[in-house]
Amino acid sequence: MALITCTECGKRFSDKAACCPECGCPTEVVMKESDSREVAVKRETTSREAEAAMLAEVASVREKAKQAEDLFDSRDRMIQRKASQDIDLFGGYATSRVVEIRADARRACDDLYTSYQTLAETLDGVCRPLLAANPGGKAIKAVADMMRFLNDESEIESNFTASFNGSSLGNVANSKYVPSIQNKMAQRFWESQYAATPYAAEFEKKKRQEAEEARQKREAERKRREEEKRAEEQRRAEQKARDKAHMEKIASETQVCVKDYRRALRSQADQHLQKLTEEMETNARDLQKRQKECRDRLEKLSILQFREKRELARELERVEYQLSGLTDPQTMAEEKARVEGIVAKAASEYEAAIEEHLAKRFPGSSYAGEAAVARKDKNEYSEEASLAKEGIPRMPDARAVLQSYVR
Repeated sequence: MALITCTECGKRFSDKAACCPECGCPTEVVMKESDSREVAVKRETTSREAEAAMLAEVASVREKAKQAEDLFDSRDRMIQRKASQDIDLFGGYATSRVVEIRADARRACDDLYTSYQTLAETLDGVCRPLLAANPGGKAIKAVADMMRFLNDESEIESNFTASFNGSSLGNVANSKYVPSIQNKMAQRFWESQYAATPYAAEFEKKKRQEAEEARQKREAERKRREEEKRAEEQRRAEQKARDKAHMEKIASETQVCVKDYRRALRSQADQHLQKLTEEMETNARDLQKRQKECRDRLEKLSILQFREKRELARELERVEYQLSGLTDPQTMAEEKARVEGIVAKAASEYEAAIEEHLAKRFPGSSYAGEAAVARKDKNEYSEEASLAKEGIPRMPDARAVLQSYVR
């Protein structure tokens, strides 16, 4: 007698009873359902074990393939060192050395090819019986991928070249290796087994979804970059427009400063010429008065007063000379021309100083709008920036400038 668990209510009772004492389920039905559940559990356990065994075998084969590749790489380096040694091509040993290197290279390729094909046969031989346990699609895919890798890597062709004394000898092991028919058939078998599993469809669907998500992500990233680029271009265009407007404003204001300075110089020049004219007229009147006095005194002197007459004549001559200079129109014209030159020179110097500053502040010919504004710091300028903030040279004192030149 043994106790069994009722599949309906979960109560344990004797297998000799006709039915469950709790719910009345027949013992025969309980026994059949219990057996089917045990079989399903056992089958599931076997399937998981088979899948784990297949994945473990794939990992083992991958590791052995890596070891075979490392061995081939070390032998390749050794052969290359041997081929790089200086050899007298006319000493009688060159041919034997080439044959030796060719043999070494051929053996290295043969061993790698054999390792790949042996591992493929081993993998197929170990994993094919496990298919009876119905392993998962993941394990079948791993086997199919490894079979494809081993057969693809077995196609070795022109795998090694050598050279002596810098002269290429070309391919010294140029045999072509192809996978065996048995392994190619085994590869197709595993690929067909994988294609028949539900995991393949799910995997491909997931792969397509991931590819689509990656594509959408790339597309979103591209659009984001394009938006950033357009925004940056718009920002630069707006900044350029602001720079141009600011530049034109400053240039216009500086031109006003130059005009004001010219006007101030002209005003000071006019005042200077007017004052000079008044001074010359006053001096001329004084000289005329002095001239009349000298003439009157000369008339009153007697014939014997030679000394006094000579001194008065000299003074009269000097007075008349000074008077002729003051009353000569050419003298005033020359002074006016000189003052005009002073005004032009002072205005040109101030304008040149402004031009030099603007050329540094706003790089570009004639301050064209194409030139960018060169900022002094990271902070943007104020649209209401004054000439002082821009560092424009201040307008000199026209009176002081003119007086410095006149003197």
